[in-house]
Amino acid sequence: MRYLFRLYPALRDRVSWTPLGHFPTPVRRLAVLGQRLGWEQLWVKEEDQTGERCGGNKVRPLEFLLPAVHQRGYRRVLVIAPWGSHYALAVAAYAPILGLEVTALLGPCPLTPHVQRNLLQLQVFGARVVHLPTWAFLPAALLREFLGSPANLSASLPALLPPGGTSPLGCLGYVEAALELAAQVAAGELPEPEVIVVALGTGGTMAGLEVGCRLAGLKARILGVDVVGRWFARPERISNLCRRTVHLLHSLGAEVAEEGFPVREVWIEHGFLGTGYGHSTPEVEAALKLAAETEGLYLEPTYTGKALAALLHGGVRFTRQRRAVLFWNTAHRNFG
Repeated sequence: MRYLFRLYPALRDRVSWTPLGHFPTPVRRLAVLGQRLGWEQLWVKEEDQTGERCGGNKVRPLEFLLPAVHQRGYRRVLVIAPWGSHYALAVAAYAPILGLEVTALLGPCPLTPHVQRNLLQLQVFGARVVHLPTWAFLPAALLREFLGSPANLSASLPALLPPGGTSPLGCLGYVEAALELAAQVAAGELPEPEVIVVALGTGGTMAGLEVGCRLAGLKARILGVDVVGRWFARPERISNLCRRTVHLLHSLGAEVAEEGFPVREVWIEHGFLGTGYGHSTPEVEAALKLAAETEGLYLEPTYTGKALAALLHGGVRFTRQRRAVLFWNTAHRNFG
């Protein structure tokens, strides 16, 4: 049973949930990399090992999102994402477990080798992919999906999943992750981190970790490294998502006091985005090379490479005591 249901037993009968991943994910000290940086307590949470079909940070929210749409009677899910999206790939990998068909509306981003591999893997998992030449074609594509189903799909309307799996319900997956981390700290597997560094895309991972750390009594601050641009990576947006997640927990019967749950200052690092989403930088390429050579870390250039680059080049400047720093490796590893 997940830690969230142990802490709040009432949730088990009030929220749809299906186990899809393998947890807890391991933590380990990055001793060689830490020594190179003069950082004695540098650790990693290996979220690339969340599941058999593919790993990464989207497995946890999908344990809540996919069962919810299945329970409401949907048989097809619709996901909107860039080409090679990790989120679309995770949906394609795990939705069939619940008998759900997948349609992915994918818009342009840099066509890197990593993106090309993900596009091929989408086909392996059986997703129906609609390529959008530009994002201006999205409204027309949505109309086609909702007003007329292709003959090879079920006649039912699709359920539109939130971008990146980011919604209060999806955030419960990373509330759970923070509770899992607290249990690992209590068991002596790692020291309590002062800062957790994570890639910041649509924000669900960061917001869920913030809420979960507060509920678990962890003092760790969450540093989100912007990988999408300032429209998504805004402090007020993350704060609002935290509040909505707390409200959802309260409405489902969890003993969480909304009024006594002020959201802390949101820390976001914007200096490592480069020219935009999906575009690599020299700092990212150097970070990928160093991580692979010193620790055998599996990273990619769109998300985790930028998060590690921020850590290596001063993105943890907020730390006060140079205590333990935890790098949350959200990389999507394809196993299927």
